[in-house]
Amino acid sequence: MLTALGIILFIIGCCISSYEDTSYKAERREEERHQELMQALSESKRINETLVRTKKVRRRFVMDDDGYLLGEEITEEEIED
Repeated sequence: MLTALGIILFIIGCCISSYEDTSYKAERREEERHQELMQALSESKRINETLVRTKKVRRRFVMDDDGYLLGEEITEEEIED
């Protein structure tokens, strides 16, 4: 009886240990993936900062016969290396 209880406790302990190992490895993989993504994000920000962006805005307004003001705005953005 005591031997059977010992074997059951040993098996439960092995299962818990295996679960903890798996959980720890998964957490480490998530952390490494997060670090890779953060590094890629910082590199893309650095590349975007070196690009020259120009923005041109053209606006036209006209008063019609009824006294209403009509307007148009055109925004053009250019990215240059």
